Amino acid sequence: MGDLRADFAECGVFFRDTSLPSAILAKYRPGLFLREPTFCDASGRPGGFVAPHRYLIFSANARTLPLMPPGWGLCLWPRDRLFKIVDRVTDGVRTQITLLEVPDHHVAVFSGEEPNGIDAAYAAHGRELFHQLRLAAVVPELDTDRWRERLVYPVGVDDEAGYFPLYKPEQYTDGAPLTQMAQAVRYQAQRLLEAGAFGDAQAQLRSSVEPLRPFASQLPEALAGLLAVRAELYAQLGDGKAAEADLHEAFSLCKQLENDRLPVAAILSRLGHLYQSAGELDAAEKHYLHALAIKRRVAGDRSAEVVPTLMSVAVLHEQRGQYARAQELLDDARAITRELGRDDDPVMLNNLARLQQAHGRYDDAWESYRAALAATRPSAIGGHEHTTLLGNLAELHAARGDADEALRLLTEVLDRQREMFAELGVHGSQEQHVQLLRASRVRVGQYVSLVLSRFTGSPGCVRRLADLVVDRKGLGIDSFAQRRAAAAADPDLRARLDQLAQLRRWVAEQQLAGPGKSDEAGFHQGLRRARQECEVLEAELARDLPGFDTGRLSRRVDSATVARATPAGAASVELLRYGDFDFAAVRSRGEQQWRPARYLAVVLLPERSDEPVLVDLGVAAAVDELVAAVRAQVTGRRDQPTGARLPISPETAPRDASQRLRAVVFDPLCAAVGDTRRLLIAPDGDLLRLPFEMLATTDGRQVIDDYTISYLTATRDLLRLAAPARRPSTPPLVVAGPDYDLGSPGGLGKPLAPLPAAVEEGKRVGRLLGVRPRLAGEATKTAVQDTHAPVVLHIATHGFALRRQPPLAPHEIAVGMTIRPVGPDQMSLVLNGVLATPGPLVDADDDFARMAGSRLANPLLRSALAMAGANTWLGGDEPPDGAGNGILTALEVTGLDLDGTELVVLSACDTGLGEVEPGEGVFGLRRCFVLAGARTLVMSLWKVPDEQTAQLMADFYQLLGEGQPRAEALRQAQLRTRKRHVEPRYWAAFVCQGADGTLSTMASPAPDLEPER
Repeated sequence: MGDLRADFAECGVFFRDTSLPSAILAKYRPGLFLREPTFCDASGRPGGFVAPHRYLIFSANARTLPLMPPGWGLCLWPRDRLFKIVDRVTDGVRTQITLLEVPDHHVAVFSGEEPNGIDAAYAAHGRELFHQLRLAAVVPELDTDRWRERLVYPVGVDDEAGYFPLYKPEQYTDGAPLTQMAQAVRYQAQRLLEAGAFGDAQAQLRSSVEPLRPFASQLPEALAGLLAVRAELYAQLGDGKAAEADLHEAFSLCKQLENDRLPVAAILSRLGHLYQSAGELDAAEKHYLHALAIKRRVAGDRSAEVVPTLMSVAVLHEQRGQYARAQELLDDARAITRELGRDDDPVMLNNLARLQQAHGRYDDAWESYRAALAATRPSAIGGHEHTTLLGNLAELHAARGDADEALRLLTEVLDRQREMFAELGVHGSQEQHVQLLRASRVRVGQYVSLVLSRFTGSPGCVRRLADLVVDRKGLGIDSFAQRRAAAAADPDLRARLDQLAQLRRWVAEQQLAGPGKSDEAGFHQGLRRARQECEVLEAELARDLPGFDTGRLSRRVDSATVARATPAGAASVELLRYGDFDFAAVRSRGEQQWRPARYLAVVLLPERSDEPVLVDLGVAAAVDELVAAVRAQVTGRRDQPTGARLPISPETAPRDASQRLRAVVFDPLCAAVGDTRRLLIAPDGDLLRLPFEMLATTDGRQVIDDYTISYLTATRDLLRLAAPARRPSTPPLVVAGPDYDLGSPGGLGKPLAPLPAAVEEGKRVGRLLGVRPRLAGEATKTAVQDTHAPVVLHIATHGFALRRQPPLAPHEIAVGMTIRPVGPDQMSLVLNGVLATPGPLVDADDDFARMAGSRLANPLLRSALAMAGANTWLGGDEPPDGAGNGILTALEVTGLDLDGTELVVLSACDTGLGEVEPGEGVFGLRRCFVLAGARTLVMSLWKVPDEQTAQLMADFYQLLGEGQPRAEALRQAQLRTRKRHVEPRYWAAFVCQGADGTLSTMASPAPDLEPER
């Protein structure tokens, strides 16, 4: 402590006045560390502000430069100094950021949860100086452009508002300094997470975790601590699998600490919270109770360590409806807190309020929420826990009948969640963005429920609801499609984009193939590292994209803008599947807060851009059952609605299902659009599996007879598609009729049969486009992957979209079955002799046995196109060099270079299907071709017959060549096919999604060109 006092006893005070952009100014949150990699100029002369923003710096290490112009009082610090932000104060005009330089060997003292007294003292002294000098006379020598030009760059933050990494691998190689710096990074990441700055937290952890791995055996606790914080980041983003992997690794490291079991207990508690968030309450309880036993044994029954776990177990019992036991545990946690002389923290008060609210004790809950807000420290305002608290308070206000205040609070929560998405934008991966949007659906559902139940008479509230739906729907895919297109058009970034594509390609092929005879643990560890490398590459690309900063990602899309972007004479229809929330439900009485999900349509007309129309389409389950019934009748196969336990067969489907579905879904839309006959529909939920054109009308006709329909992922797509492609196109590519047995010694013939009509289709399309098609053995995966922005990409082959298999119930497992775990790379823990990690099992798929290595957990691996050599690879052999593995997965499609491609036609089965992600579309080929850059996508929603499909495609391209717009060309081709084959199975499967308009680059017909053998 003596050295500590000595190091800070003689601190000088220095001034650095500048003008900071608002995005950079917002980064200076009290409590955070800053690493400044360059020399840092300041003046030792006190005076009034010569710019609106001031760094007030306390340091004992500044160096004076007396030879500089007299009057400056110039001082500077060596490179790579560490500062802590101890305060930030403003009078509305001037803002002062108070920094304290912290020597590296004292960083642990300043990394605690509680102030250490030194930073508090300098914060108070800084405020005194602010009030003394804010209106004081300026130092004349410093009130010059020459001086201000030396101070234009921010301290500890780069020009893109990103923090410089605290951890510098080349400076810390072992021992106490490395431990202290790891502690500082952990502290920094925790504070950033507390503030909801997910992207900044991820950047700090990314620069530290992997460089620290070589020291894991020397410093297991340091690495375990960083992994635990990164797991918390993943958990808040909704990425439970990544969080679980990090926590299991941290658990293994903590077990090496023979003299300290509390870190083990902390990891077990985090695992329990992770499983609790996923609804795995039994697994969560096992982890909590084991952690609680360790904490009681090591720290004592009434120690501070047991309090967080007691609260977690209390919440678990609340979730089970065991309110008395939950109250008992929470009371015990509060009693221990008081015995220790501490106040209730915001989390404890929030949990108390939730229990009171569950019993209908609204006044008590209000007082507890108020206390929780008052106890929230300033640095946490706007963060994850604070946002959760505001959302819970909104629920309470709505339950008490104060709908206006509930709406205000929910608006604030949704705004903050939108900001979190933007902040993550320049650091996060695709998956993390999707997980964050998924987590926000709860509050979106509550907002929609509140407006529709209380505010439909308010045009302003209706407009704001339409704005919310239009802005949130498809936000993830739209932002990534724009980012990828910008990177593809930048020569400096294109190489890194190709590197990312190659890495994804390797990950996909490895996941499909599985570990084989290699070390399974090492195999899965290698995959995890490769996925993390993908995340790093994605983040680097996002960071280096010019113009793609947090500000751009924060820009909202509103319904009026989308309405004005809708073509004249058309209507845009945004469909949303949302959870319907009952704010008046009292849980202790057994009343359910979440009612069955519903569908909402937002109808936008260009001539009435400020007047969105909301259309309630009813309970989603009823709509989904009708969709499944229609599909079962058309395809002759059983079809399972989302969330249903049993599929619907063609025999049990209502005969009038098509008419009933039209009456429920399409007729209300017709009433809203009036005489408009051109519709741009952005479906959601199971409606993504429905071609609206085939619905039967009451007069024996079908919707296609009167309407031209094209589809969008979200109506916001209209804004992106209105911009021209950033790169020129190359000639079309036609790939058709692959030889699935390519390289097989005897011809396997299973599971993929030849498609002779696809070969003829390829020849006909090639003639119409003026190119030689790639057929049979030339129709390889590599041929598609090596193409660059073909104006048209036509693929005629087998497609498949394998559904996620539900876990087997114990009674469903029979002798002789081949079963596999859902997550093969999941590590498991045995606690007290009992398996504590949840591990569901599923039935294996014989036809695609070799693909079982992936366990098909990723929906982008369950959707694919079969190319030449597919049967060979699936049968256990390897196709010839240059053919790849014959399976082009949706994950690999994201790496294709299609920016500049006007039209992609997937003439194959099920290419528009995949895993439906509410609000983000279909996770499968449908999504990934959009991400790869395709402006228009024609795809199928069920298994299509070979011969009729070939004819339909020939008609489609002929009509395009005659100048028909893309959606209308498909409609006319379908009408022609219907004349020959009346049943919808033959003509209605294909839908057109994306940009409409003519295809101006259609070539003149070419002579019949045979492929080279």
